[in-house]
Amino acid sequence: QNARMGVKKGVPDVLFAQPYYDPTTNTTYSGIAIELKTATGRVRPEQDAWLKHLQRAGWFCAVCREWTDAARLLIKWVGGDPAQEGL
Repeated sequence: QNARMGVKKGVPDVLFAQPYYDPTTNTTYSGIAIELKTATGRVRPEQDAWLKHLQRAGWFCAVCREWTDAARLLIKWVGGDPAQEGL
């Protein structure tokens, strides 16, 4: 079914290919990848492989168990302030 939809198994739920400079770590990332999971959800081996691959390629990778955590990361990534957005 994934192949028919053009999706590869294990690819993170959110991929945002916008560079980001983190002044606290003096690191420039190529983009951000987020895997969304429930509180008890597990990262499957193919998902872990993708996250590791993207990290090696210079991406910031995160597993978020609450949608608000993912929203905070993305808002900060584009230069916003999550607190101003009510998060």
